Amino acid sequence: MGREPRRSRRIHRLSVQDDVDRELDHHLGLRARELRERGWGESESRAEAARLFGDRSTVAAACREEARLLRRRRDRASTLRAWAKDLQLAARSLARTPGFTLLAVVTLALGIGANTAVFSVLSGVLLRQPPYPDPERLVVLREVNDAGRELAVARPNLEDWKRLAGSFEALAALPVGSSRTTVFGGTEPVRSTVSMVDGEFFGIMGVAADRGRTFGPDDSHPGAAPVVVVSHGFWRDVLGAPASLDGVAIRGLGLTADVVGVMPPQFDYPYGTDVWAPRGLLDDTTARDAHNLAVVGRVRSDVPLAEARGEMSALAARLRAEYGPEANDAVDVAVRPLREERARGSSRPLALLMGAAALVLLIACANLAGALLARGTHRVREAAVRAALGGGRARIARYLLTENVLLAVAGGALGVLAGALLIRLVLGIDPTALPAGTLVELDRGVLGFALVLALTTTLLFGVGPALRLSRTPPATLLRSGDRGSSGRGGPWRLLIGAEVALALVLLVGTGLLLRSFVRITAVDPGFDTSDVLTAALSLPAEAYPDEARVSAVLRDLKRELEGRAGVVRVGGAHELPLATGGIDGAMEVEGRPEYGYSEYRVVLPGYFEALDIPVLEGRAFDARDRYDAPHVAVVNRSLAQEYWPEASPIGRRIRGTTNDRYIHDWLTVVGVVEDIRHASVLATPQPELYVNAIQRPNRASVITLVIETSGPAAAVAPLVRETIARVAPETPVELTPYADIAARDTADRRFVLVVISVFAAIALLLSGVGIYGVVAYTVGRRTRELGIRVALGGDPGRVVRAVQSRTLVGAGAGIVVGALAALLLTRLLRGLLYDVQPLDLPTFLAAPVVLLGAAWLASWLPARRITRMDPLDALRSE
Repeated sequence: MGREPRRSRRIHRLSVQDDVDRELDHHLGLRARELRERGWGESESRAEAARLFGDRSTVAAACREEARLLRRRRDRASTLRAWAKDLQLAARSLARTPGFTLLAVVTLALGIGANTAVFSVLSGVLLRQPPYPDPERLVVLREVNDAGRELAVARPNLEDWKRLAGSFEALAALPVGSSRTTVFGGTEPVRSTVSMVDGEFFGIMGVAADRGRTFGPDDSHPGAAPVVVVSHGFWRDVLGAPASLDGVAIRGLGLTADVVGVMPPQFDYPYGTDVWAPRGLLDDTTARDAHNLAVVGRVRSDVPLAEARGEMSALAARLRAEYGPEANDAVDVAVRPLREERARGSSRPLALLMGAAALVLLIACANLAGALLARGTHRVREAAVRAALGGGRARIARYLLTENVLLAVAGGALGVLAGALLIRLVLGIDPTALPAGTLVELDRGVLGFALVLALTTTLLFGVGPALRLSRTPPATLLRSGDRGSSGRGGPWRLLIGAEVALALVLLVGTGLLLRSFVRITAVDPGFDTSDVLTAALSLPAEAYPDEARVSAVLRDLKRELEGRAGVVRVGGAHELPLATGGIDGAMEVEGRPEYGYSEYRVVLPGYFEALDIPVLEGRAFDARDRYDAPHVAVVNRSLAQEYWPEASPIGRRIRGTTNDRYIHDWLTVVGVVEDIRHASVLATPQPELYVNAIQRPNRASVITLVIETSGPAAAVAPLVRETIARVAPETPVELTPYADIAARDTADRRFVLVVISVFAAIALLLSGVGIYGVVAYTVGRRTRELGIRVALGGDPGRVVRAVQSRTLVGAGAGIVVGALAALLLTRLLRGLLYDVQPLDLPTFLAAPVVLLGAAWLASWLPARRITRMDPLDALRSE
């Protein structure tokens, strides 16, 4: 046993010396001798040894391979020891210069944090696929009219699509928007979002129930037993998380339905849905111009998306030709992937935010480059000594790059922390500014992005100084010492100019968005939301099964609320302006052969007065308009001017063509009100037809009361809640100040403005710090020269102005370049600007003034410090 270690060492040593033959002879002899000692003969022992060890070439190759592996292990261990030593030395070196280390790490962290935060939002909105099987085949379909406007889908057209389109596995109807309904099933009634969907819906989404089952087409047949599927949150919070669904039922929408399934926690489509119920194969709408449905479909696996789009376009043209443009106003079908649909309208703002974050990173890179170059200049003697003592170029470069890696790791870690804080800030601005269902988190993709960004940034700007120091001969380094260039040259001015140019682009963009947002907030929507409280109600069909009772309770609610202290007026609407969408469709004007088009608003008397909407002619709804009285209507200015441009609309008759129970009933126009901006404060007012919820309560069971108060809206909230609980028991209510609801209309613009403002502040800070660092370094290099000037009687103010002039020249060049870049890049903001041109003179004048002021201050501080030094201290500085 004792011979084996010695034998291995001998094989290794001789194989390295390529003396394998002699070792083989020795090794075979030892093996043959062992066999003879066991009683083998001479020839048998030699033959057995040869058989065991093979021919000489095979053994030689084995020995060489063993030697190669041993050398590789030895070299790897040596390299690891060298890297560990370099890490230790690099950590000590960075610890000896805490100012530089802190500046570099914080600068890098700010740049990486901004990009990490924005990338996490971008990933959640644009990159992350929906959590459904084969999500790239899930699409949303909309009809398109001859004006290019995308519309919801008419039920008859959808039925024809299901029958004729061969590119889809299935198509299913969904509700347009969300509808809150009072649901009974837990300990108390709750307002929940109920989505009426076709039976094919769950099969299209490809997600099975977490408990129980989903429903299918058979559950949608007329006469089928009522069933529903609930969300995981509804099952947990409202139903109490029962282990078994046997006997579990809910009441709502005028029926009692068994709960047959619970969806997984991650399933949320349509977004925010609490209960899914079968819509049924037949709808109450048979008109092809009544666009009431959203449609989702799954494209067949063997059909490209472009082919499916082409088929639907051809099918739309066929149906229009078959039924005529008067009956079918759709000329095309838009087919869009579900992921793109969710992010619709967000791509440009997010691209803008990513560009702003990139500018912050570039400014941070310029700071980092200046700091590394300055540090490299100060370390000339250190590199010279290392080279003179035998340190190779590769070793010196590796040591310097190791420092950069440490900076990258520290900056990246701090950047991830800064990114997490920025994400909290972003989400805290207004979560509704992001598309519904957006999940923003620091997942593995975001963390990998931050790591790659940190390493790339640091190494990119650290390779230059490392290679310069490692390639310079030691004698040259020793002669140069720390007495390099005075720092008056172009590289430092170039860094200053680059930082100023980048910061100017960001400041100009922020200024344009700020001025635009101020203009938007000054837009008059046509109504007043101050001191108005909203009360969202869903009258349960179980308590109010017919229209007469709905009309009566709305009348009672209005009367009781107006009798409470602090309440001035009470109105209401099925769809609130700036809060929800609306109902639209064709209408018939008496005496005109062609059909018209208008928005359809169901409002409660007092609505116009509570929101201060002016009545231009005639009257608003009042107590004369009872449930059993002749039906009347109010129109807005746009509708009146379009259909009665030269006459009064008062007394004219009009009726809608949407399929409800009032399709054949004429409305008499009794008043004209001013236009309001319903969809958005930036949307052009549309023709609007207002009907009285007391007379036509079929859509008023879901209504939002608007309560004008004499003081702060929140002060009367307890009284309102108590009154509604007394007048309409078992009707839950959601109270919100109208001003908060209206603010959501500009939430996306406010979100972009706040984030870019934060980035602009960071850019301004980094630019100031970077300019200060460059000037402090160049002035520090000239301490002896400036000290002599002051000692010989030079004017300190003149010395300061001389230093500042060089800085301001570089900043001025950066402003020129930045202004040209801003002229080009701010055109991308055009879609986010309102009443402000991309070339806005006040903004383009204010941003350079701010940057020049920051550059002046950043250069004044170090220059002033030098002129206040004792001349003897300045002479001894080198």
